[in-house]
Amino acid sequence: MSEDTLFQEITRVVLDPQNQSRFDFANGSLYRSYSRLHNPANAAAFVRRLTRLLQPVWHKRQELRFLDVGCGFGFAVIALAVHGARAARGVEVVPECLKTCREIQAAFPDLPTQFLAGRAEALPAEDNSIDVVLSIEAISHFVEPWEFLAEAWRVLAPGGLLVIADDNNKVNLWQRRELEDVWERFENGPPTTNVHGHRVLKPYVERRRTILATHFPQATSADLTCLSRQTSGLWGDALIEAGQRYFAQGEIPQRVYRRGTCPVEPFSGAFMENLLDPRDIGAHLRHWGATVDVRPYFGGESRGGVVWLLNALAGRTLPTALSLRLAGGFRVYASKPASFLPMPTTPHHQSHRFAYLSAGREVEWSKASPPFLNGQSHGQSSKPVVSQNN
Repeated sequence: MSEDTLFQEITRVVLDPQNQSRFDFANGSLYRSYSRLHNPANAAAFVRRLTRLLQPVWHKRQELRFLDVGCGFGFAVIALAVHGARAARGVEVVPECLKTCREIQAAFPDLPTQFLAGRAEALPAEDNSIDVVLSIEAISHFVEPWEFLAEAWRVLAPGGLLVIADDNNKVNLWQRRELEDVWERFENGPPTTNVHGHRVLKPYVERRRTILATHFPQATSADLTCLSRQTSGLWGDALIEAGQRYFAQGEIPQRVYRRGTCPVEPFSGAFMENLLDPRDIGAHLRHWGATVDVRPYFGGESRGGVVWLLNALAGRTLPTALSLRLAGGFRVYASKPASFLPMPTTPHHQSHRFAYLSAGREVEWSKASPPFLNGQSHGQSSKPVVSQNN
């Protein structure tokens, strides 16, 4: 059986509607997102897209160790394994996605894959142990993307490659305007089957209300309405602590949602879908000595044709700043020098008010200063990040 045929067989089995109860633990999200891969032609297109994305290293994949951060349901990892990668691992924080990955692995035990629970800012991999780190439509969900970059750089072997592919380009004004509608619907509702291609089952304000009601049974309906509306962006322990202060001290949180800010999913702590400027990502990586190539992405990786050719044409004929303004997505390729010396790992504690998640207005949050802003080595963080929980 050829590599392409094997991958198509795997996707056919996993995405057969009769097998949904076996493989889908995310309320139908697996099938809503990937049911098209049940068709062999679409499965082939998926591999074609991966091949084009990894064009700089695809020819020597048999020699390389891959790590897909925020791997979702694991199809890129599976495709890499099927097509002969030396090692193919995925890291995922969402339990339902990880359970699907491991169920697929159990169904096809000969696949040389490994799926790990982990966060993007604390990768479960040794220093200098990975040849290619991938982030495919994932970095826009990371609450701390700069910490992810530091972790990716740590685990990359000298001469290794970081590949970031995302369709949430902050430089593109149309993207920013459209996402404002999506963000507000995810935060405040009402539920919908389609807002610019996204499905909202339960708004984040209602998810916070559910969490608060579980932890504070004494809360009245008015309490829950107040707290859920005043705690936008909080999740996990921070959300519970806000509730504790409210009931113990009468302190009302002051975090009302403002249009133009990317909301945070209160169970996983992941951004719904943030906007990032690829030029900032490139600047960050260059600070560490990376050779960086930032490219606009107009589409066509899976289909090819005229749209795919447009990517190459724009990259060669237009200034990067202009082509990025026109493109919906971006690709970042960052190579670690073969003679790379390890970065200092002594954490620093200088606080920095860093604003980057707005579309039209800034929202500040406190974290250790990014290295390219203060010239210091990167610190470590224990805050969670990775999710594709739409």
